[in-house]
Amino acid sequence: MSAGAPCLDIVTKTKSNWTSTGLLYTTLKVRSRAATGTTHTALTPEGESEKRKDARKHELSNVITAVLRRHPILHYFQGYHDIVQVLLLVLGAHAAVPAVSRLSLLRIRDFMLPTMSGTESHLHLLPAVLYAVDPVLCKHVSHTQPFFALAATLTLYAHDIEEYGDIARLFDFLLASEAAVSLYLFAVVRHAYISKEANNSLTMRHRLSCLVVTSCLR
Repeated sequence: MSAGAPCLDIVTKTKSNWTSTGLLYTTLKVRSRAATGTTHTALTPEGESEKRKDARKHELSNVITAVLRRHPILHYFQGYHDIVQVLLLVLGAHAAVPAVSRLSLLRIRDFMLPTMSGTESHLHLLPAVLYAVDPVLCKHVSHTQPFFALAATLTLYAHDIEEYGDIARLFDFLLASEAAVSLYLFAVVRHAYISKEANNSLTMRHRLSCLVVTSCLR
């Protein structure tokens, strides 16, 4: 690899069309001199210098490159770098590679297929979850596909939450729970927002706990 920035060569091999959600799946082949798509790193600890931010971009590209080289069955998706940068910031560059590999293979593998089939199967669980917490809301959105939850659930909320402390704590919860909990969280937060209860965190936690327990008992 050259002394310059480690990069990702994004080569579309299978599904090259944009979906209605704007999500593009590509097959990635890693080459040392190709352009990288991981230049945006909005999530940074408070007070970090510009020089350190630039170095962090190189580290982020290095981690993604290492994981995709090690596991060629995985396919990059738009928003993957949002997830990776959380683990990078928490664990550091060296420890992030095995952690991201494990997460990619065992937690978000369905999102890293050559097509959106796994992602769609995951999202289609949402209507039943929404109905459990808010039948009226579920009926209101029943005429649409659940792609409105795509960005949040696909990236484990790392795309939407830019405060380092907040997303790090949320990852603790999400990664300690079943994979489907991100859908339960989306349903509860959406219901709380619509019900003007977004500031009542105790109510949100109680409803989420009830939903998860009920699901496990079933």
